[in-house]
Amino acid sequence: MVLACIVPSSASILSLMDVEEKINWIAEQLLYRYGEIEITRSDPVEELITTILSQNTNDTNRDRAYSSLIERFGTLEAVKDAPVDEIAEAIKIGGLHNQKSIRIKNVLARIMRERGSFDISFLAFLIFPVKPLLSKLRSIVRRYLTGTFRSTSCLANMSNTYPFPNELP
Repeated sequence: MVLACIVPSSASILSLMDVEEKINWIAEQLLYRYGEIEITRSDPVEELITTILSQNTNDTNRDRAYSSLIERFGTLEAVKDAPVDEIAEAIKIGGLHNQKSIRIKNVLARIMRERGSFDISFLAFLIFPVKPLLSKLRSIVRRYLTGTFRSTSCLANMSNTYPFPNELP
């Protein structure tokens, strides 16, 4: 007598689950495969700037560019007020410095203009999709949004089923 064990595929398991169950199952698989990860929290605007700096470079050069930026200007407020060519020079090590300097300056100016400060912590409490809001800033590389802002809890419990308002709250 031969006993056979049929193991269902991941696809068939997932097809029987609702969305929340799928998310939990995937999270469990990732945890099993990669173990616990340590998520360090930093200021969301700092993470936004490092996200811009991370385009087309490695983490080491991104971090060097951000350190150089802060070393040269001291604060993000000073970066916002600095000439674009000086920002570009400060972040040169990260590559694409001419494009990134314009984007960084525009993002910081827009956040300050629309929010009155660099506090974007309100993003953690929104119930509508954050991607369209941040995409309005025209400096975010879409593929970085989810990973970066999930690590700062900005996308926590967001749902794509809610309509997106025309303006920032």
